[in-house]
Amino acid sequence: MYVRNHMTEYPVHIGPRDTLSAALQAIYRGQYEGLPVVEAGQVVGLITEKGILRAHTATEALQNKRAGKPVTDLPFESYALGDPVDPVYLSDFLREHVVEEVMNRTTIAVHGDEPLERAAYLMKQHGYSILPVINDEHVLVGVISKSDLFDALVGIFGYDKPGYRLVLAVDNRPGQVAGVTAVAKRLGINIAAVALHDVNLMHTMTLVMKVETDDPQPLLEGLRQAHYVVREVQKI
Repeated sequence: MYVRNHMTEYPVHIGPRDTLSAALQAIYRGQYEGLPVVEAGQVVGLITEKGILRAHTATEALQNKRAGKPVTDLPFESYALGDPVDPVYLSDFLREHVVEEVMNRTTIAVHGDEPLERAAYLMKQHGYSILPVINDEHVLVGVISKSDLFDALVGIFGYDKPGYRLVLAVDNRPGQVAGVTAVAKRLGINIAAVALHDVNLMHTMTLVMKVETDDPQPLLEGLRQAHYVVREVQKI
C-alpha cells in the first residue's frame, strides 16, 4: 500500500501571503483538515483550522491581558468541544493576518511512492493531521490526511465487507501465521486480511484476521485442534 493510492491528488493549496480568511474559507469549503502552503511551486508549510483558531485565541488573550480585560478562550474551546466556529466572529483577525504568520513552517513531506505506514509514522511523530505529497522534483502532487489513513485501514482489514473478525493468541516464533493460514486453506476459507501486534512478556502475540465465510465454526474448531487460542469472534 503506497501513499499515492490513498492521497488526494491536485490538492487545494494556499500562498504564504494570503489572508487567514481565505485559508479558513478554503478549509471549510472543501471540508479539509488543513492546506499545504506553496510558494514558487514548493511546499513551505502547512496550515490547519486548529492552528488558525489557536493563533486567534493567543492573540485575543494577549490583547485582553494588556487592556486589563478578562481573558477568554471561547473560539478554541468551542472548537475543542466539536462546535463549529463562526468565521464572522473571527473576521477582523482573519482579514488582518496572513498565512505565513500562523502556518507550521515545515518541509516534512512524503513521496507518492513511499509506503502508507511512512505517512502514518510521520504524522504520529510530528503531530500533523495532513502531509504534503511530492514527486521526484519536490513539487506538490497531493496531500494525505488522517482521514485517508482511516479509510485505508478499513479497506486493508476489509471491515466494509461481510465476514468474521477473529482474534487469536499465538506464540512469538516462526511459522505461526503459516499454521493459521494452513488451517483456513484446508477448509477452503479465504483470509481477507491478517495482522500481528502486541508482543508481551509471555512471548505471545495477538493475531487479528478477517475471514470471508458465512459460518466460522469449522475454522474455529480447526484452529482449536491445531492448539491455537481464539480470544474473540465478531461478525462484520
